[in-house]
Amino acid sequence: PDRSAVISGDSVRWTATAAFFDGSAAASLPLTMTNYDDSSQHAVTTDAAGVASFSAAAPRPSRSAELEWEDPSSWYVSVNPTGPESGEIWADNTTLVFPTAYHLTASGLVADGQLRVTGSLNLVDLAKVERQLADGSWNGDAAGAAVGGRSLQAQVTELIPIKRQVGTDYDFIEKVVRPRYEYSTERKPVKTLTVTSATDGRIAFSLAVPDPAHDYEVVLSASDDAFRLQRRTIQAGTAVELPWWMETGPVFQMADGSLAGETPYRIGGQVAWNIADAGRIAPSGGDNRYLYIAAQRGLVSAAVADSPTFRRTFAASDAPGIFVIGVRFTGKTYAPKAATCANFDSAQRSI
Repeated sequence: PDRSAVISGDSVRWTATAAFFDGSAAASLPLTMTNYDDSSQHAVTTDAAGVASFSAAAPRPSRSAELEWEDPSSWYVSVNPTGPESGEIWADNTTLVFPTAYHLTASGLVADGQLRVTGSLNLVDLAKVERQLADGSWNGDAAGAAVGGRSLQAQVTELIPIKRQVGTDYDFIEKVVRPRYEYSTERKPVKTLTVTSATDGRIAFSLAVPDPAHDYEVVLSASDDAFRLQRRTIQAGTAVELPWWMETGPVFQMADGSLAGETPYRIGGQVAWNIADAGRIAPSGGDNRYLYIAAQRGLVSAAVADSPTFRRTFAASDAPGIFVIGVRFTGKTYAPKAATCANFDSAQRSI
């Protein structure tokens, strides 16, 4: 391609050069150049220098596409000899296509019951992008001159998590029944508002939200001078993704809520772990009883308690580590077990 970065609709000239194995030009050679944007094929013939070319407009956003085109994408064109005797001889290349002349960024968060969104609107700097592509430093930042005084539309949608029990599963090993859930998200429009970029291209607005515990989708959009619509979709909220182990059933947790078993112990160190499920410490007292087993090449100890906290002083005989199991009896059935290792801190005995 004669350009390595373009805006959708720009004309790009694609050139192919054909040569024999000895390096001499392959003149008058029929070629087929395939445009992978629309799957069109173009028949061309090389000149005396073995060169052939054709021009095509860079892809435009499709209004029927399932996903909105927000970021630049690669446009592929390939070429191969037309005759069947040429076998699998082919070549291809790409150019980077931006959907509009705008570079739109945004981020957001929910705090104090308010959705706060910030961002910026700039022109796409094609010269900057081409320089970065040439030297291998392209990082996705195409921002050029600021676009001030431009109206943008912001659509805010509340994302309501739905958890529904759809059945149960029987664990033949643990001999317990676990509920099976189906998760989905309900989308509820909150508001559509118009914001204007500042003279330096910055965008900022805030909005009171119905439920600060939910996430919110924000779709910003602005039309460039050629009426191409640039969008930027973000998700903002206060929700924090739970650690993977909070989704696996009961585990041993440290006093600070972190996963037990990752911190080694020195001789004489105090092991104090809580049995917890999804971040909630198991109940104590009443009919609840807990069986704690410590093992290392066989049984080391076994104890029954009414507390979900396992306590032990790490002894010299526990090195290099012990395996601990905690099982809760609810008064009617056994709950899934928690299990992990208490390992020796080898730095204590390092030379």
